[in-house]
Amino acid sequence: MLFADLRAILQQMKQDPTIAPELPVVKRAIIRTFSWEVLSEILQVLQSLPVMFFTNELVHPGPNSPRNIVLIALSFAVLYKINQLISNRMGLHRNDVFWGCWRIWWGYGNRLLLRQSTDWHTQHSTGEKDSLIGKNVTRFQELFDEALFNTIPVLLRVGFTTIFMFFIGWQFGVVALVTMIAYAIVLRRSERRMRPHREEFQTRMKAVEDNGSELTKNWRTIRTLGLEERFSDHNEAMLRDFWHDEYPRHKAWTKCISRQDDVLLVSRAVLYLTLGLVALYSGNSATALGSLVLATTWMERAYSNYWRLSDFQRLLGRGQEALRELVAFMGTQPTVVNSTSPQWPAKATGKVMFNDVTFAYGEECHQPTIAGFNLEVPAYTSLAFVGESGSGKSTLMALLAREYDPHRGHIAVDDVNLRDIDYGRYRNQMIAVVSQSIELFDRSIADNIRLARPNASMKQIVAAAKAAGAHEFIVSTEQGYHTRIGENGLRLSGGQRQRLAIARALIMKPAILILDEATSALDAMSQAEVQQTIDELIAARVCTVFIIAHRLSTVRSADQIVVMDDGRLAARGTHGELLTTSAIYQKMNKLEVGPVKLHLVG
Repeated sequence: MLFADLRAILQQMKQDPTIAPELPVVKRAIIRTFSWEVLSEILQVLQSLPVMFFTNELVHPGPNSPRNIVLIALSFAVLYKINQLISNRMGLHRNDVFWGCWRIWWGYGNRLLLRQSTDWHTQHSTGEKDSLIGKNVTRFQELFDEALFNTIPVLLRVGFTTIFMFFIGWQFGVVALVTMIAYAIVLRRSERRMRPHREEFQTRMKAVEDNGSELTKNWRTIRTLGLEERFSDHNEAMLRDFWHDEYPRHKAWTKCISRQDDVLLVSRAVLYLTLGLVALYSGNSATALGSLVLATTWMERAYSNYWRLSDFQRLLGRGQEALRELVAFMGTQPTVVNSTSPQWPAKATGKVMFNDVTFAYGEECHQPTIAGFNLEVPAYTSLAFVGESGSGKSTLMALLAREYDPHRGHIAVDDVNLRDIDYGRYRNQMIAVVSQSIELFDRSIADNIRLARPNASMKQIVAAAKAAGAHEFIVSTEQGYHTRIGENGLRLSGGQRQRLAIARALIMKPAILILDEATSALDAMSQAEVQQTIDELIAARVCTVFIIAHRLSTVRSADQIVVMDDGRLAARGTHGELLTTSAIYQKMNKLEVGPVKLHLVG
């Protein structure tokens, strides 16, 4: 199962043009490392061979014994030195293989994570994604390293020991061979018995880790609501249950290990019985004692190496489960992909056409979020969407940004169907989105603005900041455009973060700009500043601007306003026109500008 999962991942990697060229390089490094491993393990076994000659010289000294002992002593040193040089060489290749595989697993895993569509990301929490790539890659990397550089050498050492034991005597070879076969049978049975326990362990451990990740991520909300003790109690209850349930699991594991140890106990008894019988019936053979000492040395080293296989067993459960999850994840195909024959408009102006667009979250379309939506938006104009929460405003813009594809109908940009347009180029060059939830990087202000245009000059960065109304506050910071803003811009106010996001969008010079509730989370002063920036963008007519808002005061300057109701276009017109033609718009305007009456009880 482990190798089948690994082959599945490698087969998928071979089909990916970004990672396929690196696989042969790592493969050659693994082959080189394995070759040096084989040579090293042969020398590890032969390193004990002079023991036999040394013992025989001491027991049956001859006229040349002093010279022979010197030569034997030198052979110990020579074999050790050669083995040391080979081990060092293998260590260099091992390090190269480890980091090469690390680079591939982490790089490819995160690449696939970023390639997934929006629906996949919304269905998985941050903790799940951290566990999927971070923890699973680490666990499998540990298993891979243990298997390639510890377990395989152990198996080679045991195998070579078994072969060389036949050269000492067929009796010793049989003992070594039967031990190896019996241990393999018991090991396989142990693995079958432990598999359910491992799966339970992984499920429970994953739940504990996901809960811990949620605590780390949402610490501010927990503290704000005064829920530290409640969440801590729940976390400790999960840990306590895991601890109590781990006892029977480990008890079952111990029984399996004991059965494997019993094989070695019986083998030892048979070995020493064989050694005794051979010694009794060999008489005063000049080579018997040295052979017996060598056989004992080799087998005792083999027994210690058998015991080291338990380290691999310990990592096998977590590593195999991690690999299984990685295989499942890597087999997940994004729902939104690039066309096999991507197209690009002759001129990117930002003209948009919604043609009978219908969409629902999930597979079913019985209750669509967007139903039969039709609308034509000329280039370089501004269009605002208003309506109650859940009316489909943000969903419609998510479709325009191609986070999802419509279930029926289509969206065309500059007369090119979005399904056929070059997906990566469209997002990077033609469309920019500024939402109410701003995500900034812990980098300098300049780096955050030039994010989509890494080669943008300082002059272009300043121009984008000025257009977004951000230049004044930027130059007032300690280091101006080189000021680091902290994780997600925590050193900035809400309005400053919003204007920085607008500057980041404007430096792309997009044909389409979406402002999704860009002022909803701001205080009155910050809202006024950002609103002024939006009004200037609308007046400049440098791109087609889509605005989503709950407050009508933020959309009055738009060329057209669309009133959404239950996923449909309920009305369309200017602010003045809708005040006389749309009951929904009239109600929204009345709620916003009407007097607020407070009824006090007491």
